[in-house]
Amino acid sequence: MVLAAPAAAQDLALLRDFVPGAYEAREVGQDWGARSLCLDRPVQLLFDGDPPAAKCEWTVLGDEATKAAVSYRCNGKRSGRTDLRRDAAGVYVVDAQGIAGALPFARKSEYRRTGACRAPAQ
Repeated sequence: MVLAAPAAAQDLALLRDFVPGAYEAREVGQDWGARSLCLDRPVQLLFDGDPPAAKCEWTVLGDEATKAAVSYRCNGKRSGRTDLRRDAAGVYVVDAQGIAGALPFARKSEYRRTGACRAPAQ
């Protein structure tokens, strides 16, 4: 099944119960370097927390209630595969690898929802 990027995330059974909000992302196996992110759309998990690229084509490789896998190609600037697993409500493991800007990347991170996003300071 080939989908446009926003539809891919919303149509995955794993992400149907995704709750937008503040998430702490930590690379699996690391005790340091957690990053705090405001995730307002489930598609951000498919990019391991990075902003989604425009005009992506996604192929759903697996789609179950607790795990999913997709491959994607975005305007020739980024391509890869993301395997997702939901361990509990608000806890996701994202295993992403591919090519971005002609450089390879591979990262496995755990995302844990910590609450609502904070309003930007004015």
